[in-house]
Amino acid sequence: MITRADVREALNTIIDPCSIRAGMPASIGEMGLIHAISITETADGAHVAIVLGVTDPTCLMAAVFVAEAHQRIGALEGVAHVEVTLDHTVLWTPDRLDPAYSRRLKSHRASEAGKDAVMAR
Repeated sequence: MITRADVREALNTIIDPCSIRAGMPASIGEMGLIHAISITETADGAHVAIVLGVTDPTCLMAAVFVAEAHQRIGALEGVAHVEVTLDHTVLWTPDRLDPAYSRRLKSHRASEAGKDAVMAR
């Protein structure tokens, strides 16, 4: 039987390319982009419904996130159907970041700011 933890673990293998560009790779879970996961067991297997968000309404990666979620969740044993929707009504703020990732990001930014200050001398 598939669990929400199984689904979240699979979704967390999807990395936000913008976070890579910023020098601090983060999964869509760490970015706070997983809004909801529901699982309904059926005779054929599990029906998994996922609601994802994006950091900005103009995010070019939204379709990629949906496709990756379909592929990764569909590959899990016991999953018969995957439904992934995007919720554009929830405005993303840094408060949605996973607390551990937020701390690492702050540390990284402070380190980068220190490097910039040294180079400016």
